[in-house]
Amino acid sequence: MMKYEEERLDPDAFMKDYWRNTRRFVCLLNGCFYQGQSVINESDVEERDTDETTAVLISSREKSQNRRRDLIREVIINDKKVLIGIENQQIADRMMVIRDMEYCALKYQTQYKMKRELLPIIDLIIYYGQPEWKYEKKLEGSVEVPRDMKRYFNNWKVEVIDIKKLKPKNFKDEEVRSFIEALQKIYKLKRNPKILKGIELTYETAIAVGVVTGTKALIEEAYRKRGKIDMCEALENYGKYREERGEKAGEKQGRKQGIEETRVSSIQSLMTNLNISITEAMKLLNIPKREYKKDVKLVG
Repeated sequence: MMKYEEERLDPDAFMKDYWRNTRRFVCLLNGCFYQGQSVINESDVEERDTDETTAVLISSREKSQNRRRDLIREVIINDKKVLIGIENQQIADRMMVIRDMEYCALKYQTQYKMKRELLPIIDLIIYYGQPEWKYEKKLEGSVEVPRDMKRYFNNWKVEVIDIKKLKPKNFKDEEVRSFIEALQKIYKLKRNPKILKGIELTYETAIAVGVVTGTKALIEEAYRKRGKIDMCEALENYGKYREERGEKAGEKQGRKQGIEETRVSSIQSLMTNLNISITEAMKLLNIPKREYKKDVKLVG
């Protein structure tokens, strides 16, 4: 079990570790490439160094440029070796095509300079954000190519895997499937937390869902229980737990003020991360209707 301190939790580092688990990594590949068929096995996977430093000729002199992919592993597919990289993205990046093109070029160059076997590189951009990916996935969308030159133009493309659009049934591993289901349902969550009923998450998967969606309720529940958690229960208990923490934090400045500050923080967090109204956030936190007017003023 991975252990992290809540106040030091880094989403990028956590998701890198989450997919480094070979079982999850293999499930992700089989689900994305083969609709869940067990074509790739754990024994087919070997981890590679993610630090890719290559000397590149710039202004007539060599300079070292450092590029790092979140995770890269050597995988045997149909008796052939390939390098499969994962880049975790919570926010759509308009430069992703350029970044990926540069990374792959440097990686190919590194293999060549080190006289290694030249292996094909496949990059998966795992996108966790709620908004649709609006940026170009092909280079031609970023530059104007004369019509009669298009046949000669090298049109680099990236493979963006949008978690919201995956079919959970294609992912046989329980943790990976529940991660996808939970994330998809959180983004559909509005007034009723019951939509999450029946979804149980392991400690690590609860934190993974929490960090990529900004849902603190799941992270805090995971830290409290250190075991499987019920998503619906986590959200329903969120407001109560935050108020209890606020009461303790507010002992020096007054019990009432401490509770109000943490409740406002909870409301604002849900509004931002789940893209819901203040009324919907207060309903999710089980705040009594008689408190609505006061809380609206506090949130501002």
